[in-house]
Amino acid sequence: MTFNEPSHIEAAQRKMEIPVRVNDVMLISEIATEVGLEPKTIRFYERAKLVSPKKHGRIRIFRSQDVARLLAIKKLRQYGVGLSTIRSIIQTEGDLTLDTVHSPAVQKLLAQQLVEMNRKQQFMQEQIADLQNRLEHKRKESVPEA
Repeated sequence: MTFNEPSHIEAAQRKMEIPVRVNDVMLISEIATEVGLEPKTIRFYERAKLVSPKKHGRIRIFRSQDVARLLAIKKLRQYGVGLSTIRSIIQTEGDLTLDTVHSPAVQKLLAQQLVEMNRKQQFMQEQIADLQNRLEHKRKESVPEA
């Protein structure tokens, strides 16, 4: 028997008293495919206390709420939001879904994130221009005059 077979999931559900149907639970490999994240990334988010799947021994059992939370985490990480900020959003909002990302408090946070990203972009553009100028200057110095 493999861990993906419903009978194994059902046994884990009975032991942990998970009040969901077999179709509503997923193992880490299944949720990874569903949300487009690597299993090691999901485990990292679990260690960071951003998701808390039920466990049956070493097997993690995820529910549809976990899918919603991981999709929201993925979106916030794409925006450059840090894990501690995501954790505080979860504490403030009570949960985290893609709908939560559109709440006024999170939108304010994302606006601040955009300002910070623009600041970093400006800094990087200045660094690129400086490096290009230095390289151009060095190139001109090394060209022998005819």
